Amino acid sequence: MKLYNMHLSNFASKSRIAIYDKGLNIEIAAIPGDNLKSPEYLKINPLGKTPALDADGMIIAESEIINEYLEDKFPNPAACCPKDRRGPRARAHVYPFS
Repeated sequence: MKLYNMHLSNFASKSRIAIYDKGLNIEIAAIPGDNLKSPEYLKINPLGKTPALDADGMIIAESEIINEYLEDKFPNPAACCPKDRRGPRARAHVYPFS
């Protein structure tokens, strides 16, 4: 897996925090062409947003969805989401999704 990101992006930071917190072996890469609208990056993520996760050929392009995907795919060793994901109070205290 590879996370395309820009280091000053708050959205990308949320996904990097989830990756680091879970201790995942995911490559963290700069945006190709160093520009969200570069032809190289638009081939990867036509939305031209950061971050984008390449999960074995499937591109996930929103930080919230990336973090939920990582939580579902890698629930261990560290759960970032409470077991009871239905309760609004528990959901409001989720780290790093909040």
